[in-house]
Amino acid sequence: GPARGVQRLSAAATGTKKVLVARMRSTTHGQEPTPTINDLKERVFGMGISPVAVNFKSQSAACSENELIIEPGACVSGNTAPGCAEISDGVMNLDLDMDLSPGVDPSAVEYAAVVKLNALGLRDAATADYVMFLFPPGISPWIAYAYINGWSSFYSDT
Repeated sequence: GPARGVQRLSAAATGTKKVLVARMRSTTHGQEPTPTINDLKERVFGMGISPVAVNFKSQSAACSENELIIEPGACVSGNTAPGCAEISDGVMNLDLDMDLSPGVDPSAVEYAAVVKLNALGLRDAATADYVMFLFPPGISPWIAYAYINGWSSFYSDT
């Protein structure tokens, strides 16, 4: 998990980066994050039914003086990985065969999510440079965390 201290990190991220947003949901217990796929399209990419003007994509561009461009993750043409059909404008449901009730160990959920993403054939740079995983309510004690120089980040249901 993340360190308890707060640090200001500066990274020189430039260019076009593809981001995949994965809503972790339980196929066995019915738990899922509150934001819908459409909510996440709106908030992360400024797409969907009611696009949000200030979103992750727009702010990444603004903060980097258009040096960092965020695009929705997607499978390249011809990719027949089983998870490709699940992605809708950079957002997908990631179905896990486990209980996702409040109090479940977040590191166990994180591990299961990464294993599932790999099993679906979606952990390649052609699909996404980065993956944002969204926990259902009550699992993670942190608002968000990521690993330095890593490809994954994890967000509480907020």
